[in-house]
Amino acid sequence: MNPYNDTSWILNYLGKPFQACAHGPDAYDCWGLLRDVYKNIFNIHIPYITIPPQHQRSKRIASAAQSQPWAPSPQPQHAHVALFTKPQKNKKIPEHIGIILIPNSVPLILHAVFPQGVVCEPLERISSSRGLSVYGFFHHSSQASS
Repeated sequence: MNPYNDTSWILNYLGKPFQACAHGPDAYDCWGLLRDVYKNIFNIHIPYITIPPQHQRSKRIASAAQSQPWAPSPQPQHAHVALFTKPQKNKKIPEHIGIILIPNSVPLILHAVFPQGVVCEPLERISSSRGLSVYGFFHHSSQASS
């Protein structure tokens, strides 16, 4: 299976419960899901970070995902990540992350959210269904930036 061409592997993640600071395999938070997918599917190691609740959470996600070995991508690309902000809060600091999947030319986001757990939904619906705005797209240094 080539995870860049075949996305059937997401079935192993969908429906797993959300749990703060969980890194799998039975439950995930957004960073834990990113780490697990990148390690087990794309063979890329992502460092562990503890994401405490409230105000420190957004700073940790923003710092980790915007530093080396991450770089901005001009548009969503398969297997890259999307950072999200909550417009009603501080628009400048991301506080959620998801994995971009583009199986049929429609960008999807695989992410862990409370209370639903791990879900995969169209990028264009994230704003209306979750109240999130896209902050930016990023790729790991071991991936092509396209």
